[in-house]
Amino acid sequence: DLDLTGLPLITGRTLRWVGALCPGLLSLRALFCPALDDEGLVAMARGCPRLEELEVGGGALTDAGITGLAQAAHHLKRLVLATPTVTDAAIFELASKCGSLEALDARDLPLLTDRAVEALAGGQARNTLRALSLGGSFTL
Repeated sequence: DLDLTGLPLITGRTLRWVGALCPGLLSLRALFCPALDDEGLVAMARGCPRLEELEVGGGALTDAGITGLAQAAHHLKRLVLATPTVTDAAIFELASKCGSLEALDARDLPLLTDRAVEALAGGQARNTLRALSLGGSFTL
């Protein structure tokens, strides 16, 4: 369990190091970290294949980073996304690739539409998803 929440100088470089040095990591919290980037998130996900819980937000995280996360984090069960630049495309990837996902908290993501819910209802996560928070996220 690693908690980096609220550390403004934590960067994608830090996440790359976490991926390289902590392959058994199960849980990571990195909310309110404005210097995170997609490359670091993906490197961490690839280096921590047993990751089950992730809370991430801030910085320059985009759909590309969330897509890379979805492709690498096959055991992800719980995800909190606090990244306002995320769109339906990232949710599509999570829904189709994260077959172990049990809880998704993606509140207040202004670029999501009702298609995000449709993707979750039709993707691999539909059989495992037990908790979904998308309040304040929809552009209808």
